[in-house]
Amino acid sequence: AAYDFAAGAVLGWGLRNSVGVAEDPASGGVWSVENSVDGLTRAGKDVGADNPGEELNYHGRLNDSATARDQGGNYGFPLCCTLWNATGFPNPGSLKTGDQFPAPDGEARGLTDAACNSDYVAPRLAFQAHTAPLDIKFNGDGSKAFVTFHGSWNRKSPVGYRIASIAFNKDKGEPVAARDSTTAAVDVLSTPDLGKCPDGCFRPVGLAWDAQGRLWASSDSTGEIFVLYQNGTTDGGGSGGPHALLADRAATWAVVLAAVVAGLFLA
Repeated sequence: AAYDFAAGAVLGWGLRNSVGVAEDPASGGVWSVENSVDGLTRAGKDVGADNPGEELNYHGRLNDSATARDQGGNYGFPLCCTLWNATGFPNPGSLKTGDQFPAPDGEARGLTDAACNSDYVAPRLAFQAHTAPLDIKFNGDGSKAFVTFHGSWNRKSPVGYRIASIAFNKDKGEPVAARDSTTAAVDVLSTPDLGKCPDGCFRPVGLAWDAQGRLWASSDSTGEIFVLYQNGTTDGGGSGGPHALLADRAATWAVVLAAVVAGLFLA
């Protein structure tokens, strides 16, 4: 029989293209990455080049009443969006990266910056606008999350086209970086020449771990599959499972192309 979705637990709404969803193995927290809108305006001015930010959203822990307040909330779309860059942004007031503000639909309803930030769930982190995060996977001990940024398709200066890691505090079950950070996502694999994007670029989509602790990544634009692994061994900081080697921050990354070699480099 088909699953009765009407009886499921709502983890969140007011979301837009939250394609990637993952559970943190250390705390059990559920996280998603969201693609936001194109062509955004603020008070009639085009701010779409650098806003709104893409999002990393937290949805609480399943079967945990202590975090029930983190589940089922409205994350704002289509009434509110997330600020990435306040430069040239009309009437920014005290807004900073990661704060929410009314989208045109919200402006039409008379929403204010204050209402967007008090009445809706803000993202835990914001990412560069139009980078298009599509997947998220945690390493075995929950110390890092890996995200694919598929890349922009109509921005004058292309952005994205990379796989990045986000450091997590295993004890707290949340990113190490502050909510207003613009540097939380650190490149692991990226395209060296964004001038060739989007058509001639590595565009990562899906991620998957194998039993050896290697991270496999697909690139849909080039028809390639990459295998990422980390040289060196852990000093006991990992989970002991197949992903534990990725907990060694001092180790170096290597990549193997499982299809045709492309012009990519490790950042």
